[in-house]
Amino acid sequence: MRKFPEKPKGPVVKIDFTGQEPLGKCPKCGGKIFQSPDLYLCENGQRDTKRCTFKVEKIKTGRAIDVEQLQKLLKDGKTDLLDNFISRAGKPFSAHLVLEGKGKVSFEFAERET
Repeated sequence: MRKFPEKPKGPVVKIDFTGQEPLGKCPKCGGKIFQSPDLYLCENGQRDTKRCTFKVEKIKTGRAIDVEQLQKLLKDGKTDLLDNFISRAGKPFSAHLVLEGKGKVSFEFAERET
């Protein structure tokens, strides 16, 4: 049987967004997106109950995701074609980040030239 990591119990460690400008609107709950040291995340992820789980890592598979591309993802549902992601096999690849239903972020690969 597959085991999943347990969710942390107890209160969420609160991140102070004071003085930050929101980067966009959360595609999952409509809240505001801010940045922490490692993530772009929804302000409603800080609630004690019914937390929003939307977040995007600032470094995704070895590549830094800058604020401009995050804002494009939130506004248009898709980033520009981004280079230098690193696969599990250690090989570089290019892809768009795209928003899928329920705020999931995934890769969309460029068509290969033949």
